[in-house]
Amino acid sequence: MTIKPLDDKLFKFDLSSSPSLRSRTGKDADGASGKLFELALFVDFTVPGNLKTMKFLSDFLGAFDGGAAVFLKSYPVDSGSGGDAVAAAKAIYCAAEQGKLLNLLGGMFNSSPPVDRTLLIKIAGEGDMEKEKFSSCLDSEKYAAAIKRDIAEADNAGVKSTPVLFINGRRFNPFLGWDAENLGRTLKRYAE
Repeated sequence: MTIKPLDDKLFKFDLSSSPSLRSRTGKDADGASGKLFELALFVDFTVPGNLKTMKFLSDFLGAFDGGAAVFLKSYPVDSGSGGDAVAAAKAIYCAAEQGKLLNLLGGMFNSSPPVDRTLLIKIAGEGDMEKEKFSSCLDSEKYAAAIKRDIAEADNAGVKSTPVLFINGRRFNPFLGWDAENLGRTLKRYAE
């Protein structure tokens, strides 16, 4: 049996309010637009392995010569990390609201677990964010509906653990490898 890089089943996700990790438009050598890939990444922002995956995708897209946008979808689960998964999910939206998503993620990448409210506010202060505005946002229910929608979409798509990546609505098969070569080969294959 051959393992496909992407599942055949297609899912539709609402990406309209999802924070975007990185967005690039693809141009070929003649300046013509290439295919834009929408990558929906379901993550629990308190799990160190998920943070490593986001860092990998950020680095990968920095070197990728095609067009791609990674949309972060919250799937806060009780991972046993000791962190506050819901606060971390809210923090992603609160940082994006201030245009400082990469600052927050950078702080999370370089911090030791657990990712909790105290750490998130510390990172916000160090990450050039309006700390009071961030704290107020974090304590509010402003993004509760968006997080609930992400969870419902993940459940509908069969997500049981994180990270899970969907490329243009099709689930990426990590058994072929979470590496730049495999992901690049997959994107090139589905660009045609």
